[in-house]
Amino acid sequence: GGLWLDCTCYLSAPINEDFFKYCFYSIKGDKDIIPEMYANNRWSSFCISGWKGNQLFEIAKLCFEEYWKENDYQINYFMLDHFIGSIYNNNEFCKSIIDSIPISNKNVDFIRNKMIAAGMMSQSHA
Repeated sequence: GGLWLDCTCYLSAPINEDFFKYCFYSIKGDKDIIPEMYANNRWSSFCISGWKGNQLFEIAKLCFEEYWKENDYQINYFMLDHFIGSIYNNNEFCKSIIDSIPISNKNVDFIRNKMIAAGMMSQSHA
């Protein structure tokens, strides 16, 4: 259990206590933006928290362990999103805890969308 914030997060205030009230919590946007992306604003792998023993984390841990038994390279930056997406699609309990996350940041993709619009990055790399 705990909280993961990667280096893309800028904190300008104390961490919201909501991160610790749910067995699983993440930044969630308000709409589908890129349907082919697993997370698709349902969670943000750069900012995730959960309770110790969380079933979603336990299954994701097993996915990584099995993957690394057979491989010595990471497929891409979004492996965690792929694993969570697969869990979401195949485990009703995990789907329910992800779906129960309240919308917390309607503008989570603001900078990315501006960069795509300005031609600074492609949508496939977003």
